[in-house]
Amino acid sequence: MTSRYRTIVVVHVLLRRADGQVLFLQRAGTGEAAGQLCLPGGHLEDGESVVAGAIRETAEETGVELSETNLEFVHIVHRRHGHDDPRLGFFFLATGWRGQPVNREPHKCAGLVWADPAQPPATTIAYTVAALEQIHSGRHFSLDGWVEHSPPAGLAQLPAAVTTGLCIERHSPHFPTLVIIRGNSGSGKTTTAREVRRRFGRGAALLEQDYLRRTVLREHDSARIQPVAPAFITATARTALDLGYHVILEGILHTERYATVLHQLIDSHPGPVAVFYLDVSFDETVRRHLNRAEPIPVTPDEMRRWYAHRDLLDIPGETVIGETSTFEQTVTTILHASGLTTVVPQTPCPRRCPHCARKADQTTTATEAP
Repeated sequence: MTSRYRTIVVVHVLLRRADGQVLFLQRAGTGEAAGQLCLPGGHLEDGESVVAGAIRETAEETGVELSETNLEFVHIVHRRHGHDDPRLGFFFLATGWRGQPVNREPHKCAGLVWADPAQPPATTIAYTVAALEQIHSGRHFSLDGWVEHSPPAGLAQLPAAVTTGLCIERHSPHFPTLVIIRGNSGSGKTTTAREVRRRFGRGAALLEQDYLRRTVLREHDSARIQPVAPAFITATARTALDLGYHVILEGILHTERYATVLHQLIDSHPGPVAVFYLDVSFDETVRRHLNRAEPIPVTPDEMRRWYAHRDLLDIPGETVIGETSTFEQTVTTILHASGLTTVVPQTPCPRRCPHCARKADQTTTATEAP
């Protein structure tokens, strides 16, 4: 007889002042999400109700006293993060309490921050941001991090040159999207990635393998030297994702050196992931290389030494785009299959940027002008 399913329960409390701002704690010393902001709360103890747990955790972390009468249930999340055990997160709103909030656990908290829950600071943990958006929208239940088994909208319209399985898509749209574009030198991946980012606009980070390896690190691309670039590039991508950026990572990213770290990056990201491989023959890569708008000093013989036939990551949902796909078709395919056409920026710029707001107002005025 199989044992009954059990799940971890976590409680979170929104301490809301009269001006509408809520209290965030800056994590430190726990080895997880250091420097990021979260709400007061923690794991439920054995035999404890969620209300009692919320009251206890808030007192332990901030020193304020709550009672059942000033706690209001506002949301519950059924969450799954990577390979961790699934858990239920209960969110309560407190509009009254006794005492002044202080940092009672300096070994785990670097400080207290009051902020607008409708526009949380950029360093807020993505899971907390997602829950706050659900609460702000008046929804009392959400799923977070569970795999969707339906393909993204728009796949039925992909050109014939595209071969795809199911996108590795997680449930919550509130986590940033990770897009990986790979291919041989001369396959058009860099130009494509730049255009995808241009069309999306601010809020998407473009990470180019050649720039990070050649310019930032100035490191040769060789497996014999145990290169730093693979770990550096994927760590950069992970940091951008943690800060709320959608990430477009492009490069040859040869599987001999990058397969392991790319698999780790994909497996650890709780949000949507879309992987593309531009499958272009050697002769076509040479032709495209010779017609580059920005020529690079590389000979066809050098390109032949680098060329790897169909160097796929071999992960579910990897989309292969053939050389008969036009530039416009390729860009459109990536935008639609990755879901970038439906997600919104999550970063301070443009969400809270006065420069972006003025530009948007100018655009709207120009559009409405007779």
